[in-house]
Amino acid sequence: PFRNLPWGKAALAEAGDPALVAGRLSNMFTRAGKNDLSAPRERWGIVKPDEAARLNAGTGLNLQVGMIHVVDSKAVNRARKESSRADAETPRGQEPATAADMGRLPEIIRHPDTTVSYAGKTEKGLDIIRYSKQENGRTIIIEEVRTRANELSFRGMWKTENPGQAVKDNSKAAVRFLPPPQRPPQSPPQRQS
Repeated sequence: PFRNLPWGKAALAEAGDPALVAGRLSNMFTRAGKNDLSAPRERWGIVKPDEAARLNAGTGLNLQVGMIHVVDSKAVNRARKESSRADAETPRGQEPATAADMGRLPEIIRHPDTTVSYAGKTEKGLDIIRYSKQENGRTIIIEEVRTRANELSFRGMWKTENPGQAVKDNSKAAVRFLPPPQRPPQSPPQRQS
């Protein structure tokens, strides 16, 4: 019975062979290039206590253990259109994203080589998390936090060509996020006499 629940599907995917998960994610990227969105969602992992602590420390958010990492075909299609064309990426000093990069998504999210960071909000007001990993250039992955659905959903990716090169921020094109809200300083509550 749990196999039909979202967390059950994610748990089974995570417990399976990482190469199979990478293959399914790579295939989603390839199919998106052919406008084949027949595999609508891939649940590939569950946020564990150590990951939740790392995400909360890096973003300042309050993410819960048990949230599910999800990739949907519409987001993959958008990422492919916005980040996989050499004619658009090369002038920005970036490298086109590939199906192999999409297959590395779980590795980049689980083991980033820089601190995970808060990247703002989407137009719908959802928080954005940014992950980064250096390997044959730098790959940036962004996920949006869907609190009501208990999901961290893939939103976009881009790469730099040169491992030592500073990353140009392509997140506005890839995510169209709004700047993070300015939080006023907390003052102690006033007692009424």
